[in-house]
Amino acid sequence: GGVRQLRSLLVEIYPPRLREAGLDSVLGDLVAPLQERGIEATVEIESGLEMPERVEALFFRVAQESLRNVAEHAQAGHVRVRVDAQNGLAALSVRDDGRGFAPEDATARQQGGHMGLRLLRDLATDAGGRLEIDAREGRGTAVRVEAPLR
Repeated sequence: GGVRQLRSLLVEIYPPRLREAGLDSVLGDLVAPLQERGIEATVEIESGLEMPERVEALFFRVAQESLRNVAEHAQAGHVRVRVDAQNGLAALSVRDDGRGFAPEDATARQQGGHMGLRLLRDLATDAGGRLEIDAREGRGTAVRVEAPLR
């Protein structure tokens, strides 16, 4: 169906820079606009971590969408992007200290065309992984995606 085509398209639009420069560098590019706006944004990647391209592409998409949400909605002072791996699973988390949102807001946003994270949840599932969003009003938002390294 249309959603599956859209999903495969999302991962196929693999940024060429990701292949050349690596995830670390590309995540740095994603947080730069937040830093320019005075949001303290850090990227931490476990050193020597090698991931399949499909996992890197998934992590890139989730980071891109999460950071876009932070820029648009969060009114955050700090954002932390972290990538690490354990037990054969790679994980990316994006945490902010913004205003968070109540679960009903998220639903309203999805109905209002805010499809990004829901689509990414499907993408993560397709990759054999999962995406979790922990957002509490007034306590910021944490988006975490994990996917198998093999």
